[in-house]
Amino acid sequence: MVYITEVNERINSVTGEVFHTLTLESEPYIAVSKAGNQYFNTNRASFPAPFSKERCQAMVGMSMKGRIDKVPCAPRDVTIAATGEVVTLTHEYVYQAEENAPVPSAKSTTQAAPKATESVVEGEDFE
Repeated sequence: MVYITEVNERINSVTGEVFHTLTLESEPYIAVSKAGNQYFNTNRASFPAPFSKERCQAMVGMSMKGRIDKVPCAPRDVTIAATGEVVTLTHEYVYQAEENAPVPSAKSTTQAAPKATESVVEGEDFE
């Protein structure tokens, strides 16, 4: 199961047109750092959405069947905002629908979708 957790406004670098993206987040899981410490983590993926900002915001909290997988990609440099460190990533996270048919559920008022407070870069150690 994945959850729509966030709406972002972006600008197309070619046309200058404003558009919105929806962030999908996996259910939490326990990860282990290189130092052997356990911590909670989630996988996240972002997608462009052809909807108005209001429609996108109404979708936050919805869940969909599927998962977010880590897949190899061409190497790219990413700057970690908190430290300014530049790291080279060779993977990305992509949404995989169960049975190729995402089935959105109604927004629930009794169960909040998980929300990550910060992104975790693979290989960080938590002590």
